[in-house]
Amino acid sequence: MYKAIKENKIIAVNDSGKFPCLIFDEIMEDSEHEVTDYVMVGSEFVLSDDEKAIELKKEQVREVREQYFADYVDWYQSKPLLWEEITEEEKADVAGYRQYLKDYTSGESWWEQNPMDFETWKGE
Repeated sequence: MYKAIKENKIIAVNDSGKFPCLIFDEIMEDSEHEVTDYVMVGSEFVLSDDEKAIELKKEQVREVREQYFADYVDWYQSKPLLWEEITEEEKADVAGYRQYLKDYTSGESWWEQNPMDFETWKGE
């Protein structure tokens, strides 16, 4: 595997060693990692356990969590007529799921996977 480096930043990684149409300072062989060990953050490649990569993953997982809030929790609670028509058990499910989403980012290594959607959470 090879890395193209420009201004001390990895700007490309690949298995072939050929970097078409790139301007780079040097190519460095990397026998320690695979291409899949790298993720693109901004305009550079970093190892997936790098702080920049973890922050990007946290941001992506938070976005999924916020979408689940909007899709399941806020949707129910923004419809007063529907909210009044659902059972107390269904209201408790929505409240429980809301708490699950609120607490999700306080767990250890929470960014390693997305939170469960409402249906999956209810099935557990």
